[in-house]
Amino acid sequence: MACLYLGRTDELANLPLGDVSVKAFVDACVGRTAEAEKTVTNFLAGVRLSTMADADIVPVQTLLMAAALELGNQEAAVRLSASLEGGPFIHCANLVTCPGRLRATTAALMGERAKARELYEATLQVTQRLGHRPETALTRLGLAELLLDGTAEERGEAQGHLEFAIEEFRAMKMQPSLERALRHKGLLHA
Repeated sequence: MACLYLGRTDELANLPLGDVSVKAFVDACVGRTAEAEKTVTNFLAGVRLSTMADADIVPVQTLLMAAALELGNQEAAVRLSASLEGGPFIHCANLVTCPGRLRATTAALMGERAKARELYEATLQVTQRLGHRPETALTRLGLAELLLDGTAEERGEAQGHLEFAIEEFRAMKMQPSLERALRHKGLLHA
């Protein structure tokens, strides 16, 4: 994830990838979309998600959902998000990305603003408690993006989240996320 956070996706392209979910996620991030799409589709076709109660599958589902979101595959993201519903947010302590944030992003893509906000806020509590700075900043950015389309009060709240995220992204040198946040900051002043 450090390579992604720092915008060094070229370094990901040559990593040895054994785990199917890691491979799908990396493939999606480095532009090998056909391979990533095939992996996500094959996983969803071969696995009954409703029977996956085992916590060991959470990292696989989370990375596949991240890949689906990167690919713009809303159907896969929704299926994977639903399979993680009610699951523990604490898993983000052991994962490279937080399932709650990805579920919130999926809800936002589906136009479920209230659910997205609830998930972002719950994820924010967990990431802050865990001290997971990248995920906290990314969650605040996602929440800001959601609120930018809301009321004047929500847009004001979005500005606070953006300012926080921008400072964190600068400090952590998370250039792609910083650029994304700055684009939104520009929209607030337009």
